[in-house]
Amino acid sequence: MNSTTNGTARVIEVDGVTAGIAVPEEGGFRFFSSGGVFDALDGRRFRSLRQIAGAVHDRWRRSIPPESRAPRPPPADPSADRPFAVPGPFLLPV
Repeated sequence: MNSTTNGTARVIEVDGVTAGIAVPEEGGFRFFSSGGVFDALDGRRFRSLRQIAGAVHDRWRRSIPPESRAPRPPPADPSADRPFAVPGPFLLPV
């Protein structure tokens, strides 16, 4: 193995979703998909973990519908519907 690999498989995640694992091999890494969106990358060979991360991020970004990428408005303040709001939490003696 050369200096770009250290013999340890790495889990690759994006936004808390497991994309798959990167297994070191001579001259780089082979990616094994965990399924779904990342299947198109399954079995591909990459020169570096950075390349894998970029490809995974690109696949993930393209899988999200455009309307989901738009910033969402902040949630409405539930206390606005009440005449007054009392800060909490409270511990009352029993």
